[in-house]
Parts: sequence; C-alpha cells; structure tokens
Amino acid sequence: MLGTKYSKSSKKAFELYESIDELPVYNFWEACSMKISFLVKSGNPEKANLRDHWHKIYDEFLNLFGTSADFKIITDAQRRIGLLKCKRLIEGKKSLDAAIKFEERQLEEQMYKQVDPLSNEKQIIHLEQHYKTSIDPKVCSTKKFYTYIKMLD
Repeated sequence: MLGTKYSKSSKKAFELYESIDELPVYNFWEACSMKISFLVKSGNPEKANLRDHWHKIYDEFLNLFGTSADFKIITDAQRRIGLLKCKRLIEGKKSLDAAIKFEERQLEEQMYKQVDPLSNEKQIIHLEQHYKTSIDPKVCSTKKFYTYIKMLD
C-alpha cells in the first residue's frame, strides 16, 4: 500500500507511511523518540503537519499490541482529555482550556518515550535466534516485528 501524497502546493508534495503494516520498525522507534519526521517516505513536510498522523499510527499500534500498563495510562489520559473537552463545550468554561492543555502535554510526554537502542538490538537478536532468520529493522514493518514478539508468548 502506498502512503498518501499531500501537497500544499504543486512544488511541496510529500508522502507518509500510512500504517504500521508498512512503517519500518526502525522508523517507529525513532518516531517514539520524538523524531516524527521518520513517518515521511518522501518529500519534506513541516513538522506541525505530522503530529496528528503520528497519533493515528500510534493508536493503530496500541489497538493491536497495547496491552501494557503504558497502554492503560495513555487511554486514561485520552479519556480525561475527551471528558474535559465535552465539559468545556457544554458549560462554555474557557477556564478548562488550561487543564486540557496540561492533560494533552502529559499525554504527549507519555507517547514520546526515549527508545533504548540497546533494548531494541536485544529484541532483534532474540527474535533472530528464535526464528533462525535475519531481521532488518529498516525493512521489517512495525506490525510484523511486534507480531513476532507476540508470538513468543
């Protein structure tokens, strides 16, 4: 599947990875470390354009593999933000904007964690030993990589 092409003008087209089916796991790890430009296949979009796209990719990942405590923390934060936004709309209290921004910042910090390259390397080596094959994180999709890990359980 090809990523969607976006363009603000005919000169500035860019293409993004659309799902964890095609996003290399290396790029996913880099995006988890706040380097969301790794979601770009080609072209040069502005960084601000990528935040919503990163949330979409990360939500897809969590829906398939997010059974950890981190998943619960993230979904709880998303629920709190949603409730605050609803309350803000219903009651019309602009004073809730600060609380919403605070919760959104907390959520961002939770979603963007530093990924330990050594830990990733250990996972790769363990999978290679178990499956007796070579895994290139710059080629192997995020979905495939974490499916391999899930199959070990």
